[in-house]
Amino acid sequence: TVETKTEVNVLFVTFTYDQKRKEIWRDGVLLSVDAQTDDDGEQKSLRMVREGAAEQFSVVANDKDVRSEPRDVLPLALWTDLIMSRRTLLRVVDGTPINVTIQKLGDDTVTIGDQDFSAVAYLMKGDRERALWYDRQGELLKATFTRSGYDIAFTRQEIAPN
Repeated sequence: TVETKTEVNVLFVTFTYDQKRKEIWRDGVLLSVDAQTDDDGEQKSLRMVREGAAEQFSVVANDKDVRSEPRDVLPLALWTDLIMSRRTLLRVVDGTPINVTIQKLGDDTVTIGDQDFSAVAYLMKGDRERALWYDRQGELLKATFTRSGYDIAFTRQEIAPN
């Protein structure tokens, strides 16, 4: 389950992005995604479900756009580094395909609180541009990108002890 609540105030303008998303995975394979998003007041939904012998995804966006997508497609869900091996991802807002290229930048360090964590840095380019840092287990530590002309950075706030 992923829940995102974002509110950014710049002078007299407020940007909001709220999303509730449930992903079901089994043995590292995505089975379904249900997402509801409020993007600056615009309500959107996405449902992806694996169906049939070919295990393609049935995609329903905004309760009307129905289509099939290949079985290896993933949503642009930053929390997992599995997206680094894909060239096409689906927007989690509305299922729109986005084309990306991934460049592995190499080893780096991300500081969370007063602790340094070993990370692997990537640069995503194309229809979506992001700088991403993942730990050795493939979990997101940090992301930076630009939205509506503003630079946005978020860093994981806590790490469970091993």
